Amino acid sequence: MVDTRKVLIAHVREIEASGNAEAIIEMEKDFIQNDLDRYAKADDKEMTGSLNAPLLGVAAIKQQLEIVDDPQKYRAIDRGCALPKNRKQGLPLDEARQSPHPPW
Repeated sequence: MVDTRKVLIAHVREIEASGNAEAIIEMEKDFIQNDLDRYAKADDKEMTGSLNAPLLGVAAIKQQLEIVDDPQKYRAIDRGCALPKNRKQGLPLDEARQSPHPPW
């Protein structure tokens, strides 16, 4: 068990160090999905319910990533979030930033 955790931690650090946003998001999705599967097998409806929201959040982040990677597309999002209530720390509160479980 300890060796497995060490391998997993090393893998997480490797993905994190890569700076590859898609890989980081996919890893987060896998962690959430693993927890969801485990709690579903244990018939823990409360936990499975609480894990569905972050899974949807990760899906929103993945979808937004295409926009964030394209300066032209992101500029439209930035302009569309002009009101102070739609911004946080000077950045637009797009769906990815509103996610209940961002991977950062």
